[in-house]
Parts: sequence; C-alpha cells; structure tokens
Amino acid sequence: MGRLKEVLVKAIFLFLLSSVLPAFAIPVLLLVPPASDTATVGSTFSVTLDIDGVTNLNSWQADIFYTPSLLSLVSVQEGPFLSSAGSTFFIPGTNDPTNGDLANNADTLIGAAAVFGNGELLTLTFKAIAPGFASFLPSNIILLDPNFSQIPSIPIGTFVDLTPPGVGSGLAPEPASFGLMGASSALFLLLWLRRKTSVTRCV
Repeated sequence: MGRLKEVLVKAIFLFLLSSVLPAFAIPVLLLVPPASDTATVGSTFSVTLDIDGVTNLNSWQADIFYTPSLLSLVSVQEGPFLSSAGSTFFIPGTNDPTNGDLANNADTLIGAAAVFGNGELLTLTFKAIAPGFASFLPSNIILLDPNFSQIPSIPIGTFVDLTPPGVGSGLAPEPASFGLMGASSALFLLLWLRRKTSVTRCV
C-alpha cells in the first residue's frame, strides 16, 4: 500500500501541476517508449526524445542516461522536428556503454529559423540484452532560441519492461519504477489537457 500511495501522490501532484503549465507555457521534454512499454530480450526497439509546447526553438542539446546492464545502444538518429524548418547540423552523442550515458546529443537549425509546437527531436534504438525494467532519463538540457536565449523546460524520463522470449510482462518493478509509471501516466494526461486547452482557445 505504501508504494501505491506514493504513485497516487505523484499522479495527483502532476495533475494539479497541469493547471499551471498551460498558463506559463513551459515546454515538456520527454522520452517516449514503444507503444506497449515492453520489449523482448534479444529484440531492438526505439525510444524517442520528444518536445511538447515549445516556442521559437532553434537548437538543443541533451544527455540521455539509460540502464547499461539491460541495454545496448544500436543507433542515434536525428528526429524530424527541427529539420522541418530548414537545414540542420546534427551531432549524435558520445556513448559510454559502461555507465549508460549518451552525452552531448545536439542539433541546430542553420540561420535564424525556429520551430514551434510539438515534435520529435531524437530517435534512439536499443537492443534488450537482459530482462528487467530499463530506465531512460534526459539530463543537462539546453534549449535555445535564434537569439541564443535559453528556453526553460521540464525533462521527463520513461521505462521499458524487458521480458525473456516467450514470457509476458510480469516482473515486479522497483519502487522508483512505480513512481515513474505514475508520473508518466499523469504526464500524458497533463499533455492531453494542455493540447485540449490550446485547441479550445483557437476555436
């Protein structure tokens, strides 16, 4: 019951926060797992770094931390969001497989162009090498507008349940994973509410 209470408290906190974020228009930078939140050991899957509600974004930089005992990084690819506004210069991060640190991923629009709204910044492909709950966390975030002014953001991590071949999801998450599940569920509700509010205002 203690873990359940922790999840509910975090979910309620984020739900209440959702009433504040639309007013301040703080973009959310979140890692998005596969649709099922699961993957089979031996398979590959993608996690994307998305941004929601950004205004006047010209360039970004971010580190991504992951669980190295459960994952092997396969590839790093530029997302389509920034390049939708023009030519870009993309730098894939430097991977430290021992510590699970993909550092200094960066992308910039050439010139004074900028993007607005929601989109995908980065696509990471991993191979699942052992069963367990793999976590992913964005860190050291830098978002800049064309005038090199920093844009504040809220980074949100995620997890993927890695299961042995032929076995369904059923592993017991660690306490931190329970909290992340609750926070993730509340976050997607938060984003839905913000987008709904934005559409209502436009109408």
